[in-house]
Amino acid sequence: MGFSKKIKTNYKNSHPVNIPYKIKKTYQNPDPCFIQGLYYDGDYLYISCGLYGKSRISINQLGVNSLIKSTNYLLGNNVFSEGITKIDDKLYSLTWKQQVGSVFQVTQDNLKLIQKFSYQGEGWGITHNYKDQLIMSNGTDTLTYLNTQNFQIVKQIQVYDQNGPVINLNALAYYKGFIFANVWYQNKIIVISELDGQVKGEINLKLICQFETEGVLNGLTFIGDDLLVTGKNWKTLYLISLGFFLNLK
Repeated sequence: MGFSKKIKTNYKNSHPVNIPYKIKKTYQNPDPCFIQGLYYDGDYLYISCGLYGKSRISINQLGVNSLIKSTNYLLGNNVFSEGITKIDDKLYSLTWKQQVGSVFQVTQDNLKLIQKFSYQGEGWGITHNYKDQLIMSNGTDTLTYLNTQNFQIVKQIQVYDQNGPVINLNALAYYKGFIFANVWYQNKIIVISELDGQVKGEINLKLICQFETEGVLNGLTFIGDDLLVTGKNWKTLYLISLGFFLNLK
């Protein structure tokens, strides 16, 4: 098939460090839906909302003290929207079980569907690296890299920590060679080296999760060097600064 999955059999050398954080700012969530993905491009915050009959991608502006809802793009009753990411003027989105992704042309605060692509298995989270390769999660321990020209698989990596493979990888965000991932039903974000899939660090967000009464932690995107996080049906977005992260190798 032209690619190979990197399988790890020796996990003992993996020792994820705890990455401290501070809440830098909070924002009211303009679309407190069943959030499946976030992406901030410097101008707009894109929110992917899931559930059949309720799936949509909303476009919002990041204001000084609040987020201002701009517009919604409805996806249809037979679609369960999942992760999103944006490269230049194209927004890429996944669906849960439909095995179909979409490419939207972004013009200011409007989305126009220009292409669809297929993939095997479920779609959960998506991000991209500096090579403009899409990186997908599917709820397992595997991250799949796709070529944005033809959507063929470039490679797959297995994510692992000291205990072995890490499953339930969900929403993703990319930053300087690391993939940040929500883990479904866990109150933490893991930091994965894209070189070998090793979990290098963990951000324990139990305190933030205690502020919320609904849903689980899910959704993350970088704003500069800070990380914006939220959860399903959460009313708040939390901008956090990370301690000593750049020391990870």
